[in-house]
Formats: sequence, C-alpha cells, structure tokens
Amino acid sequence: MNLPTGFDQRFDSLRLVRELGSYSAAAQELKLSPSAIAQQIHALERELDALLFIRDGNRLLPTEVCEIAADYAAQAASLRRRMELEIDASRREVSSLVVGVSPSLEDSAVSEMLARYMQLHPKAQLRIISENSRTLIALLRGRMLDLAIVDSPFSGNEFNSLLLDTDYLTAAVPNGSPLADAGDISLAQLKKEKLILRPAGSGTRTLFEASLKKRGMSLEQFNVMMEADSVSTIKRLVESSYGISVLSARACMGAVEEGRFRVLPISDLNMVRRIHICYRKDFGHPGFLGELRKLYAGTMRADR
Repeated sequence: MNLPTGFDQRFDSLRLVRELGSYSAAAQELKLSPSAIAQQIHALERELDALLFIRDGNRLLPTEVCEIAADYAAQAASLRRRMELEIDASRREVSSLVVGVSPSLEDSAVSEMLARYMQLHPKAQLRIISENSRTLIALLRGRMLDLAIVDSPFSGNEFNSLLLDTDYLTAAVPNGSPLADAGDISLAQLKKEKLILRPAGSGTRTLFEASLKKRGMSLEQFNVMMEADSVSTIKRLVESSYGISVLSARACMGAVEEGRFRVLPISDLNMVRRIHICYRKDFGHPGFLGELRKLYAGTMRADR
C-alpha cells in the first residue's frame, strides 16, 4: 500500500536536510528541487514558530528545536509504516503485530513460544524487535510496539501487564574456574572476579544493581571489565573463560545442559526476576495474550 505523496514528505525533508546539511543534497535524494525542499522546511518553521536550521558557510546546522522535531518525525515515520502494515493485513484478514523482547529473553522459552504461535498461525505477521527493557517501554509508549515482553519492573499505571514467568539471576562461571565446583558464590568472591554484564537499562542489570543497593553496595565496587547487549555473546565469553557474568537461570539452562559453563547461586543476594507481557490499555487482541500464555506454559512443560 502506498499513501498519497506528501503524507509525511516534509518530515522526510527535515530528516535529510539534518543528515546531509543542505537543501540541494536532500533534494537530490528525494528527487525534488532545492526550492521545494526549502519551502517545506520554511512551512514547518512557520507551524512550529521556531528556526530549524542555521547556516554555517555552505552547510545547514540543526537547532535544538530541529533535533526535537526530527525525533518526533522518526516516530511519525515508524507509525506510518505500522499503519501501512496493519491496513494491508486487514485487507488480507491477516493479523500484524510488532512485539518487543528483552535480549535476555531471546534464548529462553519466549522465543519458542513466539515460534510456536507462528506455526499455528502461518498467515500471521509478527515483527520482533530486541531492545533493553527501558527502550521497549519507551517504544510501547510511543505506539511503535503492540506489546513488550520484559524482565524488569516498570512504574506507573499507563500499561496493563500479564505475568508470564518467574525466574532468578545467577552467576555464570567458566568450567575451568576454581569456583566452578563450589555450591555457591559470595559477593566477596564476586568482587575479585572479572565481570561481563548486560548494559545499563537492561532488566538483568537493573535487578542486579537494585539488589546490591539493598545491601548497601554499588557496581563501582566490582571489576566490570566488559558490557555486552547480546546474551549469546556473554555466554560465549564466559565459556571461553574471559570472566563471570550475572544472568537469568533460564537463559543459561541450555548452555549448562550442554556443559559449556556452570551456574552458581549468589549466596548474599535473592534476585527474583519476573517476566511480564506489557501492553497498552487499548490493546485490541486479548485472545492473542491468552494464547501466548498457554503456549509459554506448554513450552515450559515440554522442557521439564
């Protein structure tokens, strides 16, 4: 489906002038005249009652207002793509949904749950976006997601949520580590190790830091040698003895069964992780949520 020309052409012009620094370069990209691009930018400036660009020699530099407008323009472009997908899907009587998933859940039963849904509904269209929990909630708020499957708590009452599972965090330890055969690991021992952690904003990292704070400690007291967004990457690094990580028990289950590394409880911390499906109050597919929950439960039973 193609929307009428000009639906968001001014936003395209704004984005390209900001990126390329001139009306001419943006015009060449959009196959318009430089004067047409300039007219669109000036029209936006009149509507916003603000200057969007200042000239520095031959280059146009974005103002602070331009940066704000460009951010909303990107959201508008994403919403437009969502609208086109949903309209096309409605014409073909096919469900089209965008689902956000925390990276720490990619190697868990969540991925299998979504795969099983697609097997049962071959005409369905699911787009999966992987970002940390904080980013997914922001995308959900901006209507760029239909729902988010996250592993960290969220504040406020703007969303509904469905508890999918309860997990806990554990220390992932290389097989060759002197700690590998221990029954558990203490915080004092953990301080002496090189740590490979998820980045700030991830549910795993947020829970770990919150648990340390309750003990009057901070991450600055630990030797964090590396951060990685990908849980698969972290598991490979632990397997190769580059360090120890703090990950969810479920995310490590397959690797532990394969003998790639060990997992140990952290004796001084009780880090329960709750996995939620978050969705807006106006989400129009309650049957989809119920089916996901049943599929997840079936996946967990099959894995036991």
